[in-house]
Amino acid sequence: AANLYQIAVEAIDKDEGEEDRWDALANMAAAKQELGEFLGPYGARRSYERAIVLLEGMVGEYNTYMDQMLNEADSAKREYDDEGFHETQMQINSINAYLSKLYYG
Repeated sequence: AANLYQIAVEAIDKDEGEEDRWDALANMAAAKQELGEFLGPYGARRSYERAIVLLEGMVGEYNTYMDQMLNEADSAKREYDDEGFHETQMQINSINAYLSKLYYG
């Protein structure tokens, strides 16, 4: 499984138009960890780090969206999107839960 994930991640790395896939990185990292392959560009440690950075970036984008929704000067003029707000909160909570697993095992 680790080799298949590595093939997928290498293909993503080569294609500049392709977005990085945190899920492929995290799965490859877990598989590499089981094999004891921790070092190198596709080792468990580097793959976990890359997945964490991508997820932290996503949380930052969601937080920015929520801040803009609540705090921008024209936010009073716009209709409050309760459903969008709660969906965004749930996304942040889900990502943070996954991040805690990546950080702490």
